[in-house]
Amino acid sequence: MLDQVAAGDSSQLATLVDEDALLIERALAVAELSALELLDEWANDPKGRRAALFREAASDAFYLARAVPLPPDTDEALKAFLRLVSFAVLGDRSADARRWLHEHPWPKPDSDAPWDARVFQFATDAFLRVVRKEGWQDLHQVAKAIGELRTLQTTFESSHLKDSGDCVDRAALELVSLYHFAKAVETLASYAAKGTPTSVVDELKFHYARSIRAAGAAAIFELEILLRWVRAACLQVAQNSVWWLLRSFNSQISQHVRNLAAEANDRPLLELLPPQRRALLDEGLLDPANRAVVVETPTSSGKTLLAEFRILQARNSFPKCWVAYLVPTRALVNQILLRLRRDLGPLGIQVESATPAIEIDVFEEELLVVADEVDVLVTTPEKLDLLVRSRQRGRPLGLVVLDEAHNLGEGERGLRAELLLSTLNRECPDAQFLLLTPFVPNASELATWLDEQRSKAIVALDWQPNDFTVAYAYATGQRRSWELRLRTLHTSRPGIELDEELVLSGTPSPLDIPVSKARSKSATAAAIAKSLSSRGTVILLAYSPRDTWSIGELLSKNMPDVDPPKDRIDLVQRFLATELGSDFQLSALLSKGIAVHHAGLPPDVRFLIEWLAEEGEIRVLVATTSLAQGVNFPVSSVVLATHQLYQPYAGRQAMAPAAFWNIAGRAGRIFQETLGLIVFASVDEEAKEIREFVGQNVTQLASTLEAMVEEVLQRGWDLNLASLVRSDRRWSSFVQYLAHAYRLAADHGKFIADTEKLLRGTLGYRRLAESRPVVAEQLVDSARAYAETLAKMGPGIVSLVDTTGFSGESILELLSRKEQIPSDPTAWVPGKLFSGSVNELQGIIGALLPVRELQFEAGGGAGGNEIATVISKWVLGRSIRNIAEDHFQDGGDITAAITECCRGLFQRLIQPAAWGLGAAQALASIDTATLSPEQVEEVRTLPAMVYYGVDTVPGVLMRSLSVPRSVAVPLGERFARETAGGTGPRLPRARIWLEQQPVATWEAVRRQAAAVSGADYRRVWRILAGLDR
Repeated sequence: MLDQVAAGDSSQLATLVDEDALLIERALAVAELSALELLDEWANDPKGRRAALFREAASDAFYLARAVPLPPDTDEALKAFLRLVSFAVLGDRSADARRWLHEHPWPKPDSDAPWDARVFQFATDAFLRVVRKEGWQDLHQVAKAIGELRTLQTTFESSHLKDSGDCVDRAALELVSLYHFAKAVETLASYAAKGTPTSVVDELKFHYARSIRAAGAAAIFELEILLRWVRAACLQVAQNSVWWLLRSFNSQISQHVRNLAAEANDRPLLELLPPQRRALLDEGLLDPANRAVVVETPTSSGKTLLAEFRILQARNSFPKCWVAYLVPTRALVNQILLRLRRDLGPLGIQVESATPAIEIDVFEEELLVVADEVDVLVTTPEKLDLLVRSRQRGRPLGLVVLDEAHNLGEGERGLRAELLLSTLNRECPDAQFLLLTPFVPNASELATWLDEQRSKAIVALDWQPNDFTVAYAYATGQRRSWELRLRTLHTSRPGIELDEELVLSGTPSPLDIPVSKARSKSATAAAIAKSLSSRGTVILLAYSPRDTWSIGELLSKNMPDVDPPKDRIDLVQRFLATELGSDFQLSALLSKGIAVHHAGLPPDVRFLIEWLAEEGEIRVLVATTSLAQGVNFPVSSVVLATHQLYQPYAGRQAMAPAAFWNIAGRAGRIFQETLGLIVFASVDEEAKEIREFVGQNVTQLASTLEAMVEEVLQRGWDLNLASLVRSDRRWSSFVQYLAHAYRLAADHGKFIADTEKLLRGTLGYRRLAESRPVVAEQLVDSARAYAETLAKMGPGIVSLVDTTGFSGESILELLSRKEQIPSDPTAWVPGKLFSGSVNELQGIIGALLPVRELQFEAGGGAGGNEIATVISKWVLGRSIRNIAEDHFQDGGDITAAITECCRGLFQRLIQPAAWGLGAAQALASIDTATLSPEQVEEVRTLPAMVYYGVDTVPGVLMRSLSVPRSVAVPLGERFARETAGGTGPRLPRARIWLEQQPVATWEAVRRQAAAVSGADYRRVWRILAGLDR
């Protein structure tokens, strides 16, 4: 019975016996009375301990009320709706209320009802619309309905009172009560829409006081109690509104609120979620006295919006400052860039991104260094580290936002981020810090690490955007007659847990395979995903790209085609045919509403798949676990074929608990699904390994530096940094941190004296100093000893450490192979370096292969000949399919070859090759005096050409603006011709030029044999650039 209550579907209670249904109603009465008893205490002290008990009781009442069958009578049903929605709002479940109202239409006002009933029905309808806020239509309808009541009042009021006979006084009081109720709702609707009247709380209290007094005087006690609930809910709705912020903050924040709430927006922001409200209004997120702030709130609770407000606060305090917004992946760079540009652009704030490439290209230099006009820079920690070391920005850094801050504890990437924050904290003492994460148990420790005196940890984990269930399912049966059974492991609320098994899918079997094959994890996961796909998009997480293809193929054999065919899917299929060939397997999967997402796809294709999922076009998205970070589209369920992922140096490893709960938080996202499902595929009904995994708790965020020191000591090694950096590339980041500080100190003695202070800036040292002070002192001694090594290297090598991103040891080793790196400037001209004879490139790659930081993972033959050939073809514009056929198709099918080609290019070759070529240029000391200005720019842009796969400077410009690679070069040449003589940074000029180009321009640059038209290319670019999302 409780399971059916938790489902939130009143229709399910029809199967309950009368005794059980009565028990539910009694439980609801207890919850309501408990909340009613605490209502006045909550009103007087909404932040007190008793207020928390009130919210809990109201939340319980909401969960019970939504399971009780609605009365057939219109008035009684509307009363039930009023109570239920009021409970939800007061229990901090506004998101659930909005979703529930969307799923459960309420009775519409009856135009033939008596006048008192009609007023009640219209006012109730208006209140429910204000809570639901389904776009502006709901709010406009409120004004229209209340206006209609005023018009009808003169016609129906007097006759209604006349017909009341001896009860005319009671009838008049009832109308007075209902009129004030309607006026209060109208006032609330106006405030929700436009922020007026600013005295909304006083006006609401005025009208509800008279409404409740009139109901009491008329002895209509049910209405009096109901109005008390609605009064409290209306006051809470007003204070949840974004307009409530305008009372406290600066004019730019006020304008930002007006822009977000504007009627022109498809999805206007009219209401704050509880964690947002708490952070902004109660916890001091925008208090400039809090220099270091860590915000820990659940996934899908609106952390990006909080970052936007903090950005505006920083710029209000330091008008000429710039802001660094750091994210861990390229995909998130694009996602956050588009969001900030859309939200902050109207305020005149220039938002740009820097590519994750470890190199500053000429266009980034124009924008970030020469013009220095960027207000917010979205990039990765690695790229910002390069900018900081090169000291190429003149304006002061005002704020650093670190998104997904729990990654600080994740391996080498986490170490780089930790050391970057330490560097920024030391070199930019006026900069503020904002760390965003869904879970870090030691949030306060992180905040005090960055500033002991002016720090704040904002934790709001007692609120969830929706209910969710973690479960596992397994196949059971005989031959081809089998079913899936599901058991719960963890739930967000106790009432959702099932004591017994649930049949997830019965006859016929979900997949047309025998049960013996269905008992593999991949097949079971496919069956689960198919069974859940009717609820909405399902993400199925698999271990490897190969697994995603096999699961996708199995699903495609058991799911019907999308009918009718979808325009968006057709567009992506045409793009796939042009870029990868019509026989690439993804195209056929899309016809079934199935897609894959992994590192074996080009970045543009991965982006388009995410777009299709965001638009609701994908039934099942089979992906590797890398997708889990930063998913920002509606997902009803997450199915896990594995809870393991590949880790460098360690191979197949179980996911960290934090990574799993990050994935779990993606299911049933806010306003999208009532219940999120996270289901593991199990090969048996016990699922012992899965149970143990789900039972793990998220541990405190530990420093990677701390773990590295512990590992060295456990192995019995010495903390000799010069030796460690040669055996473990992770130590390279740490010695580069020391080298950068050594260069800035410009005094060996000063560095030695300040070593402990330097290390104290790292989280790792602070934790070691508290837990193992002897070990912390050993780390200080090792850093001082390494200073002697830096002194022997000399200032030239130490300077190259900052320039190249290599350790001094790697630079010395590379210099020993310097004869393989050409010093002739003409050898670096792209037309020669990437020509059919790639001898020079082979020599350079051969010299770079042993560099530990680059970590080339692909084979390359002697001297890197194979790598040089692949890179040359990539830059010269050969298609991915051609490269796959030439170098990666070893008897397998073309889809497997393209997958391996993309993994080779985008995971193993492009990034280290671009980085390495830039470093080789720095070491070669190229004299460009004999080159033309055009050739000089070509040589400087060469690393970016490798990164983007084009061989011209204008082509790099187009690729950096998301133009598909197959048309980037001709489109770039067209831009260069048409805008010759233009002034100012080319990136913003080219972006404007692209937005203005008609279809004819795109048609002129496409290949005649391409499956996509000029209109298709233009539309794909607008999607990739975030203009049509």
